[in-house]
Amino acid sequence: MIHQATDRPPLPEPLRRLQQRYRGWSIWVSTPYPGRPANCYATRLQRYLTWAQLGAGLCMTVFAPDADGLAAKLAEQEVQL
Repeated sequence: MIHQATDRPPLPEPLRRLQQRYRGWSIWVSTPYPGRPANCYATRLQRYLTWAQLGAGLCMTVFAPDADGLAAKLAEQEVQL
């Protein structure tokens, strides 16, 4: 699920590919502020997790400065399942 505001440009292609690979995650890019760059974020959608998984912290939001970093964090989350 891509939550894309209509007043923002579409997600970059690397993040679109991540969205296709990790369908149980919501992926987006933050708005950059002066002195703070944009980050890539992903939050696992709760309906795909058990209560035990939620209790283990798997519903956390992960972030990274770029798509490669986000891909690594998503892969780590998948291994924990």
